[in-house]
Amino acid sequence: MNGRKVIRTICGACFYYCGIDVHVEDGRIVSVEGVKDHPSNRGALCIKAKAIPEIHRSPRRLRYPMVREGGELRRASWDEALDRIVRKLKELKDAGEERSVAIYKGIGVGHYIIKWFMMRFADLYGTPNFSSTSALCFVARLIGHVLTYGQLSVPRFEEANCVVLWGTDPYASLYPRWGVRAIEAKKRGAKLIVINPTPNYFADKADLLLQPLPGTDLALALGFMNVIINEGLYDREFVEKWTFGFEKLREHIANYPPEVVERITTVPREKIERAARMYATNKPACMHQGYGLEAQLNGVQTCRALAMLHALTGNLDVRGGNIFGVKLPTLMLRSPDKVKEEPLGSSEFPLFYEVERSAHLKNLIDAMAEGRPYPIKVLIVAGGNPLVTWPDTKKARRALENLELLVVIDTVMTETAELAHVVLPAASFLE
Repeated sequence: MNGRKVIRTICGACFYYCGIDVHVEDGRIVSVEGVKDHPSNRGALCIKAKAIPEIHRSPRRLRYPMVREGGELRRASWDEALDRIVRKLKELKDAGEERSVAIYKGIGVGHYIIKWFMMRFADLYGTPNFSSTSALCFVARLIGHVLTYGQLSVPRFEEANCVVLWGTDPYASLYPRWGVRAIEAKKRGAKLIVINPTPNYFADKADLLLQPLPGTDLALALGFMNVIINEGLYDREFVEKWTFGFEKLREHIANYPPEVVERITTVPREKIERAARMYATNKPACMHQGYGLEAQLNGVQTCRALAMLHALTGNLDVRGGNIFGVKLPTLMLRSPDKVKEEPLGSSEFPLFYEVERSAHLKNLIDAMAEGRPYPIKVLIVAGGNPLVTWPDTKKARRALENLELLVVIDTVMTETAELAHVVLPAASFLE
């Protein structure tokens, strides 16, 4: 493979399927550009995609398997590393202890198709305990939307007359494509409301910037509802035809007038009122929320409140509002008939289990660290760094150190991999 060429493909840095042109010279990636006419990203790239060349040629890349011996990791052959993993898995399966093996998918494994293959592996082995980053992000939003109107909604920027970016910075996250659409809407004349504790690129472009104290977004959303309902700005026809519980909601938001919400959030009352009116009266209006809302103790309820705002103002399932995605008919890769019991946390977190069908991270950590309700003896981590990303770092370390076998599959040596018994080098999506 000599000379220079451009390979057009789909980015695998996350799960948004953006178009990229990969410039390759003598078999080496030299640069990456977004495909300007691709319908997903329109040329925009997130920071992960921009870093693809750096990631590929990083001196930190893992190039060969490693196994722990005498307390230290040493280079090993693929056969030796895989044999060590297989022996332990076979030992536990022969003893009927399949549930003591857990599989964990990190965000580094971007495409959902990989997740389904990992879940299929767990099913076929016989363990119910597949887990992922979902408990830390996204699923709170999914649950909030499902509880409110049955499924997840996403913003439709193209026809919007008002755009709300709540707890997100699209250009500094996985959403540059939606940042492009938000700016296009702004240039077209749409109002832009940015709600974020810290200013960002979009704050400078905003018609209105609200900076609530971290963790007070739910109170702010209830304050919006107070203004919208009390001033009669809600969509009466939509509310009467498609909703229930409106009078109970009216009673509840009476406790959150703008002056009370100002004390909770530190956002001036006048800004709360202006933002609520701007969103409710410049229809259609869409709202894009970020992961910052989901990482709060009341994340599910916060996401529910934002979903209620979509419905309350009639900005749901309309062009320019928040719309429902179309699911392609696909075959499921899972084999649930191979698993004898439910995953950890299924009874304690039934809503999470209903939408995710996997083990809850809290219960998985408890099982690893404290052996309740039963011990987890093996953890296979793919594209994740639990020691850094899991809550309560001391407990996370104790959980990982309690394992009889920790396997980490990654492109670089992470803090978690340094604790592992077996480390396997991963190929990137382009490789």
